[in-house]
Amino acid sequence: MAVATIRFSQAKRNFARVAARAKRGDTVVLRHGSDEFQLIYQPPAEPVPHRPAGFFKLSPQDLAEINGARTDETA
Repeated sequence: MAVATIRFSQAKRNFARVAARAKRGDTVVLRHGSDEFQLIYQPPAEPVPHRPAGFFKLSPQDLAEINGARTDETA
């Protein structure tokens, strides 16, 4: 893995190339005046699994319990 230190103005003009280097695993340091920033590739996150309709649906007894209402079972 190589380390590349690139001025911000250069990185703006050639951002696709700079991003490709970061994606390859190279350490990319962007310099803006005396400030330095490291560009790191973040792989895509895992997709959220599909949940069928009604997956989180509560029964009337559960709703009554959550809302503090009395049910036939607690009366």
